[in-house]
Amino acid sequence: MGEEFSVFDLIKTVILWLCPLVFVEGLLLLLLRTDEYTKLENILGKEIGGIKKKVAREIENNIDFFHLWLLSNKNIVGLIALICSAIFFVVLRK
Repeated sequence: MGEEFSVFDLIKTVILWLCPLVFVEGLLLLLLRTDEYTKLENILGKEIGGIKKKVAREIENNIDFFHLWLLSNKNIVGLIALICSAIFFVVLRK
């Protein structure tokens, strides 16, 4: 019969396909400047019309806090993404 294909093989394949994407994301985090990103975020965050209603204020504050933390530590996060993608690729390609 044929070779069996398990769930772990599927997970391995998905992680192998995601490694280059995580690597590119890490490079972008290391190379892009924070002020360009915040300028783009301010332009996209403007409200054109209507009333903006905050439904879950606490959740939005937590998301903003984590987002600002990631922006202030973007070099560390980018380096971690590069290292993890390289390790996953080397370990799982065999």
